[in-house]
Amino acid sequence: SSVNFLLSFFPIERAPRAILAPLALSIKSGQVQGTIDEIRGHLEAALNEGTLSVEIQFWALDTLAFFDIEIRSVENVARRLPEMKSLADQLGDDATQSVLHKQVLVACLRGDLATARHFVVAGSATPKESRILKYHLAQAEAEAGNVRDAITQFLSTAEEYLSELGLTQTLVFGREPAELQMLMRDDVDIEDIRHLADCYYAIVLVAREHPEYKNDWLLSALWSMTFYDLAHASRSLLRAGQEVVDARLACGHDPCAIRTFVEQSLLPTVERARLSDMVVPIRSQYAVICAYCDDFHTADSVLEALDPYLDGLPTEGRAELQNQQRLVEQLRLRRPPIVRESTDQREWIEAQNQLAERQRVALDRRPRTTQPVSAIKVGRNERCPCGSGKKYKKCCGASR
Repeated sequence: SSVNFLLSFFPIERAPRAILAPLALSIKSGQVQGTIDEIRGHLEAALNEGTLSVEIQFWALDTLAFFDIEIRSVENVARRLPEMKSLADQLGDDATQSVLHKQVLVACLRGDLATARHFVVAGSATPKESRILKYHLAQAEAEAGNVRDAITQFLSTAEEYLSELGLTQTLVFGREPAELQMLMRDDVDIEDIRHLADCYYAIVLVAREHPEYKNDWLLSALWSMTFYDLAHASRSLLRAGQEVVDARLACGHDPCAIRTFVEQSLLPTVERARLSDMVVPIRSQYAVICAYCDDFHTADSVLEALDPYLDGLPTEGRAELQNQQRLVEQLRLRRPPIVRESTDQREWIEAQNQLAERQRVALDRRPRTTQPVSAIKVGRNERCPCGSGKKYKKCCGASR
C-alpha cells in the first residue's frame, strides 16, 4: 500500500510512473531482489533532498522499513522508527497503526516477546490491525520454540477471523468452500479470508515439525486449503494441498484415497490456474503417491515427463524433484503396504474429533470475551467427513 501511495504522489521527475509502476508490480509478484533495490534508491534519494511533504516522507520511510523487514534488517527498521513516530503524530490513524505494526515486528524479529506482547495488548490497534499483530506474535512464539503457545495464538487469531466472516469452527467442519461461501456474511473482506487461511497454514508450518501435533498439521492444512480456495489464491491453495497429502501420509491414511484427492483436486487446479511454477512440485508429488499405491508404471511415466524441466528449475525446485525421484526408488525397493480404507476412515474421524477437543481446551486457557468453541462432533445425520457423500450413520459411523 505504501508503494501504491507513493506512485500516486511522487513528482514525475523524481520517480517516473513508467519506471516505478512495473517495479511495484514486480515486488508484489515476488520477483527479482534488484527491483526492490531500484525503488529503494528512488525513495532514499527523495528523502535526502528534504523537499517531501510530511505525508509523502512518512510513507517513503514506511516503505523502506517494509523492505528492511523483508531482509530482516532489524536495526535499520529500529533506526527509522523514531522519525516515523514523529511524523505519524502529525498525520493520524493510518500512520499510527503502521508505526505500531513496525514496533511489534521489530520486537518479534529481536526475539523480545515480552515487548511484542506489550504492544499487542496495550497498543491502540484497530481490530483489523490487532489480528495482524497477533499473527506476527504467534510467528515469533513459533520461532522461539514455543510450539503450544504459537498454535494457541494462531487458533485464537483464526477464531477472530472466523467471527469476522460470520463463521465458527463448527460450521467449517466437513463443509466444501461453496457451502461456506453461502454461510458467510455478504460484506466480507477477501483479505480477511486470506489472512484466516494464512493462520491455518502457519499452524501447518509449525505442527509438521513435531510428530505430536500431526493431527493439527492435517486439519489445519485442510482448512487453509478451503479458505485459500475462497480467497481465489490458487498458488497458496496448491501448497496447502501438498501439505494435506504429506500430512495424510504421515497419519497413515490410505494412499489410494490420497491419490484420488490429488487427481480430483490438485491436478485440475494447477492446470486450470495455469501455474507453470507449480506443475513440477504437484506432479512429482503425484508420482510419489502413485508409488505408494504400488503403481510404479504411472509414477515412472510422470517423472519421465518432468525430466525436460530439470535443467530450467531453480536450485530449490531441482532439489525437490530429485528428492521425489529418490523417494520413488526407495518405495520401489520396499513396496509399501496398502492401508485398509475402513480402518483409515475411522482413525481419520477420531483424529478430527480429538483435534477439535484439543483446540477447544487450548482456547479456553486464555482470557476471552467470546464464548468458547465447543468440541466438534459428527452428527449421525450429517454428511460423513471422509468425503464419501453418505450420511455419517451409514458410512464411517455405522459401527458406532
